[in-house]
Amino acid sequence: MSNQSNDYAEQSTMAGWKFLTGDFNWQQYGGSWYRAVGERQYQVIELINLKDAMGEDAEVTYGVSLKYVDLDEISQKNIEAAVSCCCSRDDLELTDEILVEVLCSYGLFAPMGNWAGNAYRSLLRQAKHEANSLKDSARFSDAMRRPVNQIGSTALEYMQGDTNSALIRSIAKDDPMARIMGKIQGLTAQDMDDIGPEYSDFSMTEG
Repeated sequence: MSNQSNDYAEQSTMAGWKFLTGDFNWQQYGGSWYRAVGERQYQVIELINLKDAMGEDAEVTYGVSLKYVDLDEISQKNIEAAVSCCCSRDDLELTDEILVEVLCSYGLFAPMGNWAGNAYRSLLRQAKHEANSLKDSARFSDAMRRPVNQIGSTALEYMQGDTNSALIRSIAKDDPMARIMGKIQGLTAQDMDDIGPEYSDFSMTEG
């Protein structure tokens, strides 16, 4: 399929968003779009054809996710690790657009919503609606503070690659699974016993 597919998306369902990465035939093989919401802050909507990715095990055809990337909130160390892992060319000019693509591929983004179903236009519209709703500062702040994985990392911590804060909080709450994870990471029983309930709200992130 030609670039007309991308042009069509940007003129209709994804109006106001730019194509970031994926196949020209994104309906079949997936793709993603982005838009700037600040000087170095971006939202990304990704469409995945689950049947193409998973085969007949997929219960529905499409999965759509909304991601947020703040380049000023991610450490240079983590950015360099993502670039080293995902970029094969040393001479590549690392524009913000490329960094956003790399960080999303590497997993350094704030998850802001997921939708699944068989009608991709409807799913993309839902993601765009949520993206627009996050222009409200209170709603955005709440979304960045909410837990997004089983260990309890907030969306902000997830974007920053910080799993330790959630682990400490969970150990402070005497979560057995957290203690197992702590042991895997090399913490002794005494180390974890020293993490008292006063650390139940601990976070190394700001905001």
